[in-house]
Amino acid sequence: QSNWSKIETGALKELCFDVGPCPHDWLLPKVAAVIHHGGAGTTAAGLRLGLPTLVCPFFGDQFFWGEMVYRSGAGPRPCPVGKIGVTQLAEAFAALTGAEMKTRAGQLAQQMSTEDGVAKGLEHFLRWLPKHEMLCDVSLLLPEPEYKVARYSLVFRELKVSTEVMQLLYRSSWLTFLFNIDFVKAHKLKAWGLGRVDGMLAGFIAGLITAAQVLTGAVLDLYFKADRYSYTFGATGCVYGLVTAAIATAFAPLYAFLVLLDRTVTGAYNFVAERIDPQSRRIRPRSSLCDPLAETDALRPNEDIEKNEAKIVDNPEREAQLLTAHRLALAARAIFTAACRKKSSKNLGKE
Repeated sequence: QSNWSKIETGALKELCFDVGPCPHDWLLPKVAAVIHHGGAGTTAAGLRLGLPTLVCPFFGDQFFWGEMVYRSGAGPRPCPVGKIGVTQLAEAFAALTGAEMKTRAGQLAQQMSTEDGVAKGLEHFLRWLPKHEMLCDVSLLLPEPEYKVARYSLVFRELKVSTEVMQLLYRSSWLTFLFNIDFVKAHKLKAWGLGRVDGMLAGFIAGLITAAQVLTGAVLDLYFKADRYSYTFGATGCVYGLVTAAIATAFAPLYAFLVLLDRTVTGAYNFVAERIDPQSRRIRPRSSLCDPLAETDALRPNEDIEKNEAKIVDNPEREAQLLTAHRLALAARAIFTAACRKKSSKNLGKE
């Protein structure tokens, strides 16, 4: 069977038959074993019918599924599609038609038929969902705990707070506001490695590329921005687009230098952080350190959600409860931080 790959086996008519695109539920019950790329759906379709499986991966999660099939005993060790040849196929055919793999594939099919895959998947998702990193620290300490999403982080106090708590701190008395003044940033559940630089050289190269993009984009905007605004606002829009693009172009070299510096320093920071704290428990890798525009999207949550969450009912009792819970959260964080430092000092002393 083939689909987008357009496999042609016309020269081997005695041994091969091109069936073309067709549904798995029609084709697979007619075969003794399957050899495929290892996509999640195709793998499940074959194993559900108790078919021994050889996975020939070439991309993404296919390598994972190939390894899982091999570990389960329902198929031989996966062979990347670029490495498969006559010898590998002959050995695979012998293994796939053997009694041991047929038996193991049948057992796996029996297990799959009695398992509620959707419920198991949901259970697995909820078990590993990092709720402690997602919820507001203050709302959890109310007399009746509330599960509010944390949207902001108070950097120095190491607290995660919801929009409601943030708004309450801003509109509270000047003494409370001054006491709670802190560096606030958008709360990010995890800093993913996509686009992250590791090492000063990698950061410098990334900075050069990004700086070149900034300068090139600024020059091109002199035309495209004016053109874009002229479609909507005519000559006035054209002038406005040209003026704003010219201002942006004037500042582009400064921003390009800042980007180059940021990527270089960030690369060095991530390199050191990875060596000091490989598990990223206390020192998290960063995608940016001093680029003012890198966090722009993160600092702009959905406006409708923000407005809804920021609605604070004029309820003095609730405000008092939130402020009390905030003080409890600060005290708990201070105790936790002190305990962590004490434990770290003991571990360093033992070393």
